[in-house]
Parts: sequence; structure tokens; C-alpha cells
Amino acid sequence: MSDEIMKRIGMTGTPAEKGDAGDMGNVGKTGGPGPRGKEGGIPGLEDHEGQPAPISSGVLDAITDPMVYQYAHFIGSTGAMGATPEELEKLPSPGKPVTNDVMHAAAENMERQIGTLSEEETLAQLKKQESKSESVFASARANMLSIAFVIGLLLNHLRDLVIAGKKNWVEYITKTMPNLKTRTREKYMSIAGFPGILNHAPLGIDDAERLIQVLNPIQHLLDKSDPITGFFKQNGFVLDYQLIERHELRTLVQAVIDKDKLAQKKIEMDIKLSQDFSKVAGKLQAEDVAVMLDRKAKEGNTGPIAYMEEIIRRNGARLSAERDTSYTSLPKRPIKYINGESIKFKDTLLSLMNGQEDIKKLDRTHLEALRAAINDAISYAFPSK
Repeated sequence: MSDEIMKRIGMTGTPAEKGDAGDMGNVGKTGGPGPRGKEGGIPGLEDHEGQPAPISSGVLDAITDPMVYQYAHFIGSTGAMGATPEELEKLPSPGKPVTNDVMHAAAENMERQIGTLSEEETLAQLKKQESKSESVFASARANMLSIAFVIGLLLNHLRDLVIAGKKNWVEYITKTMPNLKTRTREKYMSIAGFPGILNHAPLGIDDAERLIQVLNPIQHLLDKSDPITGFFKQNGFVLDYQLIERHELRTLVQAVIDKDKLAQKKIEMDIKLSQDFSKVAGKLQAEDVAVMLDRKAKEGNTGPIAYMEEIIRRNGARLSAERDTSYTSLPKRPIKYINGESIKFKDTLLSLMNGQEDIKKLDRTHLEALRAAINDAISYAFPSK
């Protein structure tokens, strides 16, 4: 393997132990100091965050052939895990197509190297690979948004022409574009018609659509030229894609949506806490909001914050075994005396209306959902003939 190639994949420089965690084997920088490896050892795992990558993302991301990419990824990742130059010299340099046998040899070599890692080193590499995977997906999503935009423009124009020709648009597009599903078609058309969307290619199609759905009812209250940026700013976040890690973007979008949802319930939440919650617990659920409203009524503004922190400590598990069980899980066995329970429920509502409890603590959306559920139960139990 030439000195130039070795330099490109991080195999030259000062000795390295398992120095810096590789960025999923992207071709590029040199390893840090360490006792393992000859001069120019491979960067590895001492600290998987914030360290130079052995292979720059740009080089690997520029590869368009999936097999060439796969091979370069294997070689770079093996180097990032602490392989010596001698071990990697047994295989061809990355950057060109290889045979299936060579590909399998590279995979086996990487698997052997994984077998040498400690628990801490393995976890560090796992985190780095997972982070890189989200970055790869983010790049694909960003490219797809521009495609969706163009398709949406064409669809919107075609719809106008079809309607002007006195034809049925839905019948026409279903017949002429049978592989384009209704939901996908509507999504693309919505993206193409949303102001400022071209400023937000990194969002990708799905996150862009999520934001559009949230913003449509309040779009008139935001910056008319770029409602998405205005929405983030309104929620205390300056949107600068150059400063946001690709793998963090999806949870950030969800965190801002959740923060806005809570603000509508007069629950103020720090964006960082909201994002941490989104990472471990996913999307804010209706039962989360219900519990947070109750805790705010009982504990003040610290109640909802404490609830989120508890869920984060539980790694996303809701409080199903604690006092909030009634909000977060359905009964695990059939109700023994169902009519008696319905009477108790009626009495609870009557006590609210008679002033025995503070009815102002109730959230209207939850009462409306309850009314709908009761109506559904009546219809199900006593269907009209």
C-alpha cells in the first residue's frame, strides 16, 4: 500500500494505541499518540467524541458505488478499531472495485479486530458508527427533499391543467401515475407549496412534513417568507444547520414541536430538556401532557420538569408502576365490576361539577377526548338497529 494511500486512510503519523474513534472509517486524518502500532498507527477509541476522524467524511461520502463505499468503510472502520498498517496492507487499497472474495476478507478482518476490543472500546465504536449511520441517512433525506419539491411543483401544475380541462384530478392522477400513492402525492404537493422550504433541505421529507402539519394552522402568525425558521425562533432556538449535527436534527425537530405543544398548555420547558426527553422517550404522548398538567397543578412549574427528568432517568419508561399508572397504562386484567366502576366514574364527574374539586385544573382537550370515548363506548355496546 503506497505512503499516499496509507496517509489518506489514517495509517501514517505518530504511533497510536486506539487513539481517536474513527468516523465510521472515513478516509482522512492521522492517529494520535499511543503505544500500540508502529509509526503511523491507526487512530482508535480513546475518546469517541470530538476527536479527528481517520478518514474524512467528504472522501467516503463522495463515493457513489455502494460496493466501493462498503469496502472503504470496512477498511477505515478496521483501522479506527486499532488495526496495524501490516494488517491492512494485506488487502487492496480502498477506492476501487474489489472482488467478492476480497470484500469478505475485509469483513472477516474487521470482525477479528472487533474481537480484540474491550467493552468500553466496543461501546465507543458502536456510538460512533450509529452516529455516522444517522449522518448518512440525513444526507439521503436532504437530497430527497429537493426531489420531492420538484415533483410537487409538477404535480401542482398538472393538477391546475387537469382541473382547467374539466377532468377529475384524483381519477386522472390515480390512472396515469398508479405507483404514486395518495399520501406521497399530497406530501410532495404540500412541500412544494410551503414558503421558505428550500432553506431547509437538511430536514428531509418526513421532518419537513411534520413541521408543515404543525405550522399550517399558525402559519399566519409566523414569518411569511420562512415560517419554519420563525417557529424555531419562537421556541427559543436559532436554526443554523451548519451548527447542528446531522444525527441530532430529527430529535431537535421533535423537541421543538413538543416544546410548542407544552407552551400551548402554559407549561414552559427548556429546549435542551425537551430534546433529551425526545432522545430517550420519543414523541411526547397525550398521557405525558396529562400527567404534567396535574403535576403543575400540585407542584407548580417544577412539576412538569421533574416528570420529564424522571422519564429520562428511567430511559424512556413511563411511570407505569407508580402513582401515575392511571394515566399511562390500560388495566392489565378485565374490570371485575364494570357497572360499579362506571358509577364511580360518574360520581367523580359530579364532584367536579359540584365544586368539590377544582374543575379549572381540567384540560379541555382531555375532556373532549373523554366525551368522544364515552360516545364510542355507547355506540359499541348498544348499536342502533
